[in-house]
Amino acid sequence: MLGQSLVYLIGRVLPGMLSVAAIAVLTRALTPTEYGLYALVIAAVTMLNSIIFTWNSKAVYRSFASLRSDPSRLFRAAIVGFASSFIASIICVLLIYEAVDTKVDAALLLGGGLLLAAYAWIELASSILNLEGRAIDYVALMSSRAAINVCLGGLAAWLTGSAAWVICVMAFGWGVLAIVPRFSSWVWRAQGATIVRSDMTTMLRYGVPLSLSIALSQLISSADRGLLGLLSGPGAVAMYAVGYDLVQFCIGAIGSALSLAYYPRIIAAADVEGTEPARAILHTYSVVQLAVVLPAAVGLACVARPLAEVIVGESLRNGAAEVMPLISISALLITLKAFYADFSFQLARWTLGGAVTSAVALVANIGCNLILIPRDGIWGAALAAVIATAIGLGLSLLISRKKGFPLPGLTMDHLRVVVSVGLMAFVLKLFGTGRGFSGLALDIITGAAIYAVAMVMLNPLHVRAHVIASIARARACLAR
Repeated sequence: MLGQSLVYLIGRVLPGMLSVAAIAVLTRALTPTEYGLYALVIAAVTMLNSIIFTWNSKAVYRSFASLRSDPSRLFRAAIVGFASSFIASIICVLLIYEAVDTKVDAALLLGGGLLLAAYAWIELASSILNLEGRAIDYVALMSSRAAINVCLGGLAAWLTGSAAWVICVMAFGWGVLAIVPRFSSWVWRAQGATIVRSDMTTMLRYGVPLSLSIALSQLISSADRGLLGLLSGPGAVAMYAVGYDLVQFCIGAIGSALSLAYYPRIIAAADVEGTEPARAILHTYSVVQLAVVLPAAVGLACVARPLAEVIVGESLRNGAAEVMPLISISALLITLKAFYADFSFQLARWTLGGAVTSAVALVANIGCNLILIPRDGIWGAALAAVIATAIGLGLSLLISRKKGFPLPGLTMDHLRVVVSVGLMAFVLKLFGTGRGFSGLALDIITGAAIYAVAMVMLNPLHVRAHVIASIARARACLAR
């Protein structure tokens, strides 16, 4: 399990690093206004994917264990689900197109529509690669998509300075990637399979509420940007989006990677072995998730200023550094909700629970934004995100105790992780250099070293034994 987690961690961290590189390129090649428009389109694509397409890939995840003996049947249902969602997306984009007045908006919408279709297909393909255990192909697919953003998107930005061109060129690159046979070979195995109506019904009943939950969660960050655009203009959106994405690419990538490794095993244990074996895996997963995501969030908050100075373009770096500490808290809460607390609803097949908690969080987010943005600008939007995500996580944990799959409680292992992160944060705030690339590198190395030593000393999940065993294996390899 740990080895597979490492592969998926690479599969998420490497694209995350490439996405950070894309931020560095685009914030220097585009004006704040153009980058703000780019960020709004990307947010809209992500949100529309959650609303229209995500139900299909999530339902495939949940149905794979029960249809493992006849995967072609599941793949055929997945293709039908994608085709139906694709038609719905065309109607949606056309309706939006009729509502805009300017040619620039129309160009952005056209590119955004193409990007949406390619994004949704790649997400579906990546889910199936994960379910089939093709971790290397998964890493290659996700890394290739991120590389397209940096190379083609960055080139378009440098040559044109236009957000519309960047979006269109990225859509073309993603479209080519989506049809690469290595990543879509499962499509051919669906040929000749019959479509069973009960399969589609089950997938819809499971996937649609879960998709709604994910869409509502995604809408929280989209609402921040939309309200900032209305109340403060695209320039404010650009500063906020850079800080938000810089944090989310790091924390979200890590949280997602661990869930990819553990979630199929958790589902199989709950369906086949029973409640207690699934809870045992969930406990280990929760500690590992906290041990990786919490230090990442706290570390990003501590090094926000030097990180922004190194990566973000000069016109946007001050605003990005301002919101990154709060966004780090928000990203941590979002990750814990999406990749742990909401698992309770998914395992209980009551995915509407996640939608309910996300809806409440969204209402809180919009209300807080309307109050805080006019007064505090982008900092107010970041604070609103923290408040809303805290409400969402709290509600998910509370409601799951009565309506969801029973999650394991907190243990000393969780406390040991929190203490280790606290020691790391104390040292960074006390001795952090905080200036330039060398200062950033020193802070990262220092924080990682302090955290590693604390974890070995406090020994959550018997990490000390794992470290000793790893050292012994390394010595044995060197001795050969």
